[in-house]
Amino acid sequence: MSKNTESQKKKIKKVIMLLLFVVIILVCIAVVIYNSPINKKLRYIYNERKEGNIDIMPTNVDKLFEVYRGDVNQRSLYKAMDCFVNELIKKYYLATQNLNNDELDKYFNKNSTVIEKELGITDVDKFNAFCENLKKNLDEEFLNVVSYTINPNSVKSFNKYTRCSIIVNYENGKKIAFNLYIQNKTDKSKMPIYYEACVDENIISYNYINNDYETPKSVESTGKVVK
Repeated sequence: MSKNTESQKKKIKKVIMLLLFVVIILVCIAVVIYNSPINKKLRYIYNERKEGNIDIMPTNVDKLFEVYRGDVNQRSLYKAMDCFVNELIKKYYLATQNLNNDELDKYFNKNSTVIEKELGITDVDKFNAFCENLKKNLDEEFLNVVSYTINPNSVKSFNKYTRCSIIVNYENGKKIAFNLYIQNKTDKSKMPIYYEACVDENIISYNYINNDYETPKSVESTGKVVK
């Protein structure tokens, strides 16, 4: 056997070993991503066979489903709203309540992928407004949700989403409101609902007339109302 042939065989073995190493690394990365907390949460929300442990159902939800014409099933929407009200609000309040503006910007930049998947927020200013709403209205000692309701006057359907506002009630009597943008098309890589801070106090008092207000940058829309 010539030296050249033996040398070529050694090179081929090295290439094969390198490829195997790369494949193993890629598989490990894929497993880590698949089992990440956010992806586990998304699989749970979109799994129609898992009803979920939902302790509190939103009131006035019938008005929302009268208007919503998207393809995300009701069970997934219930689980998504429950996750937001009972987990995500608390998570982002505790994570950001003591951050100044610069620290909040750094937090957003570091966690932007997860924030987009969980909240649908892709703009740092929108995220800052969301966190400011939490800081202004919540109390660390009273984070247990008593109930939450959909303002029936706020429900409105657009080409790519249905918009509404919810009011979350806490055990100490405090209330906090959010605007929800429920997507018409299922995208299992992110939550079916986008959220933003709602600072209109008329939402909470129900003195709300359904006028147009600014659509967040993270929501794609033609701006045309579906009749």
